Amino acid sequence: MDDHNKKDNGDIGTWQKLKEVSKKGYEVVSEAGKIITDAASESIDNANKHYQESEAKKKVDEYFQAYMESRIKEYVDAAYEKSVDTIDTVSGAKMLEEVRGRLDKQNLYNNILATKLAEALKRISELENDITKLREGK
Repeated sequence: MDDHNKKDNGDIGTWQKLKEVSKKGYEVVSEAGKIITDAASESIDNANKHYQESEAKKKVDEYFQAYMESRIKEYVDAAYEKSVDTIDTVSGAKMLEEVRGRLDKQNLYNNILATKLAEALKRISELENDITKLREGK
């Protein structure tokens, strides 16, 4: 029975050591991660600082300023709008839109005419009934 207790105590000691080694490994990996993150951030900051002070940034800024002053974007937008209109015309999209609009108006007029016709027919029927009553009354 003592051998059994020694074996259990040995297992507990092994688990304890494994736990300590795991904890130490976690601490080492966490610290390494912090060091790598800090180094990467520092590298990015340095690269950005160098870019901000570089001739390349000056050239990019000059180009962008010239681009904005040139009104090229306005011309591109105008050309785009014209091409869209042309494509719509060629594809028949504008014509289809006009036809749909006219059909909608025609449906509205047809509904109005049908309503007015029904009212007129009802009045005619009422008048015919009145005339029939008047004739029978004579």
